[in-house]
Amino acid sequence: MLAGGASGADVKGTTYVDKTHGYSITIPSQWQLVPRPLAQVKQRIALLKKKKATVDLSDALASIIGTAAGRSQISAYEFQAFEWPFDLTATPILTEVYVGIVPVKTTLTKANLPALGAEFANALSAPKGSKVVKPKEVTLPAGPTEYIIGTTPAGTGLATGFELYLIPHGKKLYELGFQVDASLLSSAKLFTSIAKDFKFV
Repeated sequence: MLAGGASGADVKGTTYVDKTHGYSITIPSQWQLVPRPLAQVKQRIALLKKKKATVDLSDALASIIGTAAGRSQISAYEFQAFEWPFDLTATPILTEVYVGIVPVKTTLTKANLPALGAEFANALSAPKGSKVVKPKEVTLPAGPTEYIIGTTPAGTGLATGFELYLIPHGKKLYELGFQVDASLLSSAKLFTSIAKDFKFV
């Protein structure tokens, strides 16, 4: 993963290029990466705890791996980052972006989008209380994409808002996903900007 200063179409920040998996993504410069694998996350948390100025950041990383779902993200996604600075006292739900890659046996095309959208929407709506809007096709610079938006319960009266872009590319399905406190989902315009600047390399 290579990083460098960048000015994307709408996102002013840092571009990360993953040549191994063939994509680049631009996120705000202050956003923090979540290391891979899990052992490196724990290592970074321990280092950050040693300085008073970075204790809050260590707490944010700890909140990600503090749940089974959070730990599963470390192995499931190739890339993950979250908004920083962030007030965990206002909401424990971090604003995040991630990239997952699913290899498939045959080349995916635009014709596969409806079936893919239905499959993912069905899985996302499975948890009780989840609300998922019917998927729709959108066009990004990266190509035809299936877009899914919704919310899912996060416990103690909270809900997580999510946006998911399913982008077929050859024999791979790229999942470009975002999460935020559901109360902030409608104002999370940055997600669209990041999606528009996602590229294959």
